Amino acid sequence: MEENIRQAVTMIANEIFYALIDKVPNTVFETDAEIEPFTNPIYSWVDSKGNRKFRVVMSMEKSTSEELTRAMFTLAETDEVTEEDINDAFGEIANVVGGNLKAVVEDSGTLTIPKVSTEKPWGQDPPIVALNFNWKGNFLIISISDLASMVEE
Repeated sequence: MEENIRQAVTMIANEIFYALIDKVPNTVFETDAEIEPFTNPIYSWVDSKGNRKFRVVMSMEKSTSEELTRAMFTLAETDEVTEEDINDAFGEIANVVGGNLKAVVEDSGTLTIPKVSTEKPWGQDPPIVALNFNWKGNFLIISISDLASMVEE
């Protein structure tokens, strides 16, 4: 199951960055590079609420989320990127990952509304799967946790 999730997340990330962000293939790729802890992190997540409960968490530097938002909404370098813009873009990406992952995780039910915060959400440590991605020299992490094995803080 873990390998199926890993493969699905990698495929989903590639499709999202192609369809929603860069409009060209292969701009995001999984990396084995050691990622230093983010100094100004931002997180986006959704939870599944079926019999199989999971949480998809995306994390990256706040500056990366601004670049990603700018690319997703085709904003010029001079255009302001608001917190609302970041919440919309970053939340939508987590939602699309979660929605596509439901096809891999049977009986996962519905998804919660995406949440975006600079505070790390509680979660399984370590998660079932954590994938490091490189997007144009910027790092992001997508992790999947089993909510059934966690007790909320």
